[in-house]
Amino acid sequence: MIESWPIWTEWIAVLFNLAYVILAAKKKVLCWLFGALASAISIFLFVHVKLYSEAILYMIYVVLAYYGWQEWRGQSREIMDSEVLDFPEQALKIVEWQWKEHVFLLLLGTAAAITISVIFSLTDAARPVLDAFTTTFSLIATWLTVKRVLSNWIYWIFIDGVSVYLYLVRGLEVYAAQMLVFAILAAWGVYTWRKEYIAMAQ
Repeated sequence: MIESWPIWTEWIAVLFNLAYVILAAKKKVLCWLFGALASAISIFLFVHVKLYSEAILYMIYVVLAYYGWQEWRGQSREIMDSEVLDFPEQALKIVEWQWKEHVFLLLLGTAAAITISVIFSLTDAARPVLDAFTTTFSLIATWLTVKRVLSNWIYWIFIDGVSVYLYLVRGLEVYAAQMLVFAILAAWGVYTWRKEYIAMAQ
């Protein structure tokens, strides 16, 4: 654990993050509120441990959380008005993108990560290359989550796995444990979203 950082704030951020992932897997619009709160706390933590790319990532997470909230609520209301559904999450239809679109995202993400790593290698940033890659692809995965793309969970499994190591080497044991749990929850997310995606396609 990094010295002089109050551990209770880290635990609060972890609990909010867990609530976000679980609610997102269940397609609950409320997930974005918990995501925004967790991200706001995490910004200060990552600045403190000099993971600057991560800090910037969580700043953007706050913005994306607001966008995700508006996006999910907007589509829920639109479809519910036309189909008279009982619950908002029923209106959030899962989609999947073609492999060409994912190849483009991988190339774009890699190019962006390399650029970010070069910039932060000129500072006192810790693990700038690994930090840049997890940051870049976390943004991509979050965007896919907002758009309800099934594959977002595959991205998260890999990102969370790498983040376990990144956080451990910076002394963030609680966050590392969180990421391990996230990887497991992401696998659950793949299962639940894929099950619904197949059901909707039939």
